[in-house]
Amino acid sequence: MSLAWEKFYEAVRSLASKGSLQERLANTYICYLGQLEKDDVPVEVRENFFDLHKSITTGKEFGDGSIVRQTVEKMSDEEAFEHIEKIIDIYDNIARREGPL
Repeated sequence: MSLAWEKFYEAVRSLASKGSLQERLANTYICYLGQLEKDDVPVEVRENFFDLHKSITTGKEFGDGSIVRQTVEKMSDEEAFEHIEKIIDIYDNIARREGPL
């Protein structure tokens, strides 16, 4: 399996953990998806992935907090849920493309 499949699989599992939508989204992006480079992500989902990246990394960094955490903490539940759905949709696309294990 590809690195993108592995990181998105781990991301989806991470999203099923405890915590607010915002906490789970920030942790998932920081621990798994933020590690992916452009060439790691299949062309078919690259635009969706970079849209996600832009929306999660738009905050201004201050103190010792991360830009991702600061940006995501300001999101409503609806906004965070939309990003979570996008992560699941990207994972689904990658998994269908790569086939069964």
